[in-house]
Amino acid sequence: MHVTAQHLTQGNTVLWEDLRDGKLYTDATGTTFTSDTRYQRPDLMSIIPVDDQGNLKPPRDFLVENAQQTNASDNWVYSDGSPAETAWIRSSEYPYVLQILAATIKPAMYGTLMFDTNMFEKNAQYDQILQKNKSYRPGIADYKMHSQSDGNSGILRVEGYNQFISEYIRFNGYSVDDEITK
Repeated sequence: MHVTAQHLTQGNTVLWEDLRDGKLYTDATGTTFTSDTRYQRPDLMSIIPVDDQGNLKPPRDFLVENAQQTNASDNWVYSDGSPAETAWIRSSEYPYVLQILAATIKPAMYGTLMFDTNMFEKNAQYDQILQKNKSYRPGIADYKMHSQSDGNSGILRVEGYNQFISEYIRFNGYSVDDEITK
């Protein structure tokens, strides 16, 4: 069955009852099914999230009882956990913006420490950031690229922003190994 917006309405009781009962159909005609208790939602019929036209209802209309708008007009400050700030921090764009911010504010540090996040550590003995388990900074030969050949018919997996570079090289139709040897 092809599901369209007209099927996703409050009046489509067949859909909502099937979801409530945890029915899993095994054929395209909708005649053979099993019920899985893990997917059953006994109270679903009282919290259907759409109206008769298929429009999403506000949560206050079906999920929340006695909701009060007490502090929406208060002044908000950074890091207070306001609704807008929480939504931004939980968004898919937020981690990328943090990367851009870090690369913009301290480009040399970001470029060094984030290229391969498993390569460096703070060495307490020397009070410096050095290559892990070594007492020196890495040379150019120590740097590896994500998806570079490991020499044994495998590829290297390297964590850090070099993955973006590697994928950009591959997106443009080039081989990471070929670009490294240029």
